[in-house]
Amino acid sequence: MIWIFSDYLAANGGIETYLHALATHLQGEEIPFRVAVCEMAPCPVVDEIERAGIPVYRQRRVPGDRWSMRQRFLCHWVLRHLRAGDWVYCIRQPREEIYETLVDGARRRGARVAASWMFTPDALKVSPRLAASFNRAVAKTDAVISVSRAGVPGYREVYGYEGKVHVVPYHNLLHFAEPLPLPAGPPWRFGFLGRLDDSQKNLFALVEAFLSIAADGVPVTLDLFGGGPDLRALEALTESRDEAEVIRIHGPYDHRRDLSRILQPLHCVVYTSYFEGGPCFSLLEAMQAGRYVLASAVGGIPDLYADHPEAGMLLDSKDAAAIAGGIRAVVRKLELGEVRPEGPRAVYDEGFNLERAHLSWKHALALEDPKRF
Repeated sequence: MIWIFSDYLAANGGIETYLHALATHLQGEEIPFRVAVCEMAPCPVVDEIERAGIPVYRQRRVPGDRWSMRQRFLCHWVLRHLRAGDWVYCIRQPREEIYETLVDGARRRGARVAASWMFTPDALKVSPRLAASFNRAVAKTDAVISVSRAGVPGYREVYGYEGKVHVVPYHNLLHFAEPLPLPAGPPWRFGFLGRLDDSQKNLFALVEAFLSIAADGVPVTLDLFGGGPDLRALEALTESRDEAEVIRIHGPYDHRRDLSRILQPLHCVVYTSYFEGGPCFSLLEAMQAGRYVLASAVGGIPDLYADHPEAGMLLDSKDAAAIAGGIRAVVRKLELGEVRPEGPRAVYDEGFNLERAHLSWKHALALEDPKRF
C-alpha cells in the first residue's frame, strides 16, 4: 500500500495540484494506495478525488483548533494502519514537529518513508529548536526526492543526508492536446499565473518593470491571475500608478477549467520569483500550451529553460531594471518571429510530461513491479 501523505493542504496551489495529478494517475494502475491529508482550508481537489472513488482520510480544519495537534493525530492515524512493506509518500516534506515520529514509527512497522521537497533545502526554513530532530529524520528517510536538479547538493549540505537524492519532476495532468497558436501582436501580452505573494513571487518589481517600459512606448500589457496576500496591495498600486491600464489583475482562477481562457491570448508568461522549489506548475502548464516564458533562474526553473532557449529566457537578477531588460529582449524576439509555440511544447513532451514524471517516481520508490503488492 502507498499512503499519499500531506500534513498541510491549502485551498488550491502547487502541492494540491500535485496531489490531484498523482492520485488521478495512480487510480488506473495496479498499485493500491490511499490518501491521508490535513486541510488548512477546504480543498476542492480533495473533494474531486473523493468523488472519483479514491479512498481519502482527511482532517478538516475547525475554527479555533490547534494545527500541531491535528498534524500529530494524522501522523498517528497513518502509523496505526501501516503494514510491513508499505510506503508513506509525503507529497511535501512533513513539518519538523512530526517528521521524526513519522519516520521512526514507519520503521518499527517495517514500512518505508519517501518525501518530496516543496522547496530546495536552502529555501526551507526549519525552526532551530527542531533542526536536530528534523535532520535525523531526513537521514533516516528511505527515498529523498528533489523536484529540481539545483536542490540535490543541499540535502547533504543542509541536512547531512548521505544517500541518493532522486530528481523526480512533478506529476502534472495534460490540459492541452496541442500547443495553442500564438495570437497576433502588438500589443504584446504577458501574464503571471500563481499566488500573489510578493515575498516569494517578486510582483511589485514585476509591475514596476512593465510600467517603466510602457512609459517608454513599448506596446506591452501584463495580466496577473491568482489570489493571495498581496492582491489588494497590487490593485491599489495599479489604480494609483497605471493611467495607461497596462496592468490587469484578474484574481483567483481554477487551473482545471480556466487555463485555455488565460493562456490563449498571451504571448509570454513571466515568473520572476525570489525563490522556488521544483519547476512550477504554472510553467509546466504554460509549456503544455506552447507559451514562451521569462523567469528567474531560481530553484527548479532552470531545469526547464537553462538548456532550452526555444522555450524560455532566464534572468539572474530580480530587480525591476533587469526584469524590464528581459521584457524588452522577449519583445524583440516576438517582433522577429523567433517565439514559436512548438518550442516550449517539444521541451515539455521530451522531459516533463506525466508519463516521464511517473516513471521517475516509480523508480525512486522501486515500484516498477506491481505484482509485489
